[in-house]
Order: sequence, then C-alpha cells, then structure tokens
Amino acid sequence: MLIACECSGGAGPTIIATSFLLLGEDVIAYNKGKEVRLKPYGGMLSIDFGKGVGRKDVFLLNLPEVKSAHEILGVPTVSARFGTAPFFWNWGMEAMVNFVPANILRDKSKVQQLVRLFDPLVRAIDGIVGERVSMRVDLECANGRTTLGLFTHKQLSV
Repeated sequence: MLIACECSGGAGPTIIATSFLLLGEDVIAYNKGKEVRLKPYGGMLSIDFGKGVGRKDVFLLNLPEVKSAHEILGVPTVSARFGTAPFFWNWGMEAMVNFVPANILRDKSKVQQLVRLFDPLVRAIDGIVGERVSMRVDLECANGRTTLGLFTHKQLSV
C-alpha cells in the first residue's frame, strides 16, 4: 500500500510546524510485515495524481496512517509519501533534512521560530499559486489485484 499526498497553498502555521517536526523523525514503513526505518524526505517517487494535478514528486514522511494500515488493517507492505507545490518547496524540505540537525527539528520551540520565519513567504507564494490537495492510495491485494483511490479538492482546508 502506498499513501501519497500532494498539496499546494492553504498551509497555515500549524501545517508548516507539523511538516517541519516530521522532518526530524525517522520514517517508519513496513516491508513484507517487517518494520523499516528510513530517512525523512528521501525515496522520491513521481506519482500521477490525475486530471488537474498531473504527475508530482512525493517523498517519504512519517505519517500515522502507515502504522494504522499495518496494525489495524493488516497490510504487510505500506509507506507514505508527501509532496508540495510549487516544486521548490520540496527542495527546501530536503535541505532542512540535510542541513538542519534533527534535534532542532524535534524541538517545538525552535520549530515555531522557523515557522515565524517562513510563514510570510509561504503565504505570499500561496497567494500566487493558489490552493489544492490531492491524496492517492495504491493497494495491491494478496490475490494480485490492484486498485487505487484518488481524492482531489481545490482547498487544502477541507
């Protein structure tokens, strides 16, 4: 199971803070029932989010849906990825993982300082690019059947 989310615009300070805090956590994923820990914002995939969104790059992030899908639904292989638009925000997220020490990204007060620094820039860019969210779940069943679910909305705040 792959859970992927792509969004642009509409991210307020809480979403920015949560995103930064997640960059300080190892990504927990499951491969054939075994827990694996991966670097945040690595493992890029290019995912097609369909009409109106198109193909977007998404990156590993430690989202709670992964553990729920594994433990509650019994899905043996599951990971979650996240991406944002415009594309240069993804570069910024990668830079934070690579250059900001994880202990700073885990510290809520330091993350709040980063949010105060970046929020005005995020809002200015959001005013230009607009707002949208798209989520895609790919599921491969034990019998080999595959299916996907896709949700897209013009507002992230839905």
